[in-house]
Amino acid sequence: MSCAGAMRRILPGSSNLSQLKAVAKRRVHGHSLPMRWWTAYQEKLQAGGVVGITAKCLTSALIGAAGDLGCQVLIEGRSMSGGSSSDEAKSKEEPPKFDVDRFAKFTFLGGVLVAPTLHVWYGFLGRTIAGKTLTATVQRVSVDQFLFAPCFIATFFTSLAFLEGKTMKELETQLREEWPSAVVNNWKLWIPAQCINLGVVPPHLQVLFSNFVAVFWNVYLSLVTHKGHAAPSETKTE
Repeated sequence: MSCAGAMRRILPGSSNLSQLKAVAKRRVHGHSLPMRWWTAYQEKLQAGGVVGITAKCLTSALIGAAGDLGCQVLIEGRSMSGGSSSDEAKSKEEPPKFDVDRFAKFTFLGGVLVAPTLHVWYGFLGRTIAGKTLTATVQRVSVDQFLFAPCFIATFFTSLAFLEGKTMKELETQLREEWPSAVVNNWKLWIPAQCINLGVVPPHLQVLFSNFVAVFWNVYLSLVTHKGHAAPSETKTE
């Protein structure tokens, strides 16, 4: 074989190069639709600026919605189709209606309060206590859970009470009765979760990881912040 022939086999010509490009393009577009969505979503998270924070806010809003939905339907037994008002549910022993107003407020707080706060906080934490060592991870989790978390839980309680039109006295009672146990339960769930999140998860996926764990946390928060009217159908009438 001539030297020129060998080179043509090793270095493809323009036609072969076009074929190689076409194959590469098919491989990219050959991924499943969910995989392409996931790739595009990660790109949005890593974009930074308005695009990145918007992606995180929308994700957090959806996960806040999922938490309240799970609490109302699966735990409180509220009806998505029909159902009765609270008074009718008491008298007829029918499942109470799904509380759309409560659902909307939880969704709103997920997108407007939770995501932006966590975005700024995780960025600050990562810059202040950098590194992937065990010591750095323990320090980040300790600061996050023992300084930030108690304050943020109180902020969430207060924000939700404001949206629901509760009085200061009602808020004070709720914080006094529910905040301490909420902080302890937060530690039970979030200390192990944050050890993984702040020690292993890439920075651009940390809010996403937190939000997935927060589905279960939001179920709890939705329940504890609506204890007085969690299950109207079970309230006894005189």
